[in-house]
Amino acid sequence: GAMASMEAAFTLTRTLVQSAPEQLAWSMDLATCSHELGSLHLSLGHLEIAEGYLRDAEAGVRGVVSRAPERPDWLRELAVVNVKLGDLHLELGQSPAAMACWSEALELCRRLVEARPLELTWLRDLYLSCAKLGDLHANLGHAPTALHHTDEALRIARQLVAREPERLDWLCSLCVACGRLGARYQEASNSVAAITLFQESLALARQLVARAPGEPQWLRELSVACNKLGSLEQARGNVDVSRPLFEEALAIRRQLVAEDPARLDWLRDLAHA
Repeated sequence: GAMASMEAAFTLTRTLVQSAPEQLAWSMDLATCSHELGSLHLSLGHLEIAEGYLRDAEAGVRGVVSRAPERPDWLRELAVVNVKLGDLHLELGQSPAAMACWSEALELCRRLVEARPLELTWLRDLYLSCAKLGDLHANLGHAPTALHHTDEALRIARQLVAREPERLDWLCSLCVACGRLGARYQEASNSVAAITLFQESLALARQLVARAPGEPQWLRELSVACNKLGSLEQARGNVDVSRPLFEEALAIRRQLVAEDPARLDWLRDLAHA
């Protein structure tokens, strides 16, 4: 399977690096193999194994970048490894360590975007770092900082969609970013700003579903957008507006579970509908 192939590539690359440690490209390949294995183990819940691989990846990438700091693609790899390490720390309940990793990733992404503003993949990396930091600060009760990062994430998502409006993944990023910022405003008791963003998120989710009707992820985003706007309208006493939104979300989640009953995340969504 995938893991066996990755482990074989890792073993082969490690042998190459041991035979010629001066070859920076091979050292970076080894770090990338470690990163991929760590990411896979993290996705499977093997946190201790994932941590070993990801720490090796970070050390390897830092070593290469220190010897060739002019390579932007290698700087990006350092940013991406930091994001994944931050994900691991969050899984382990280590919020300060996660924040440190994501903050470094954010600064690296800023440098990359400033150097090449037209590189949209790097701009999306910056969006992800902002979004993750916004969520973390919100969970820690740091409302102004959370709002700052989430607002920046939304502005970046708008740039991505403006540059490539045909990209549905960019459109999804914008949909999610509107929902996130709406939640930040809702937490700050600014229901006027929140409802505007939730309405935009819902409209974007409807666009996603209209452009790719068979895509389950877009349907899920539509159900989330319906629930967020429904909850806010219910809190404002607009039950006639909230009820059809809740009903639509419930119908979508039932459809997703019926089409793929093995998906635990769909079942969890349905349980919370």
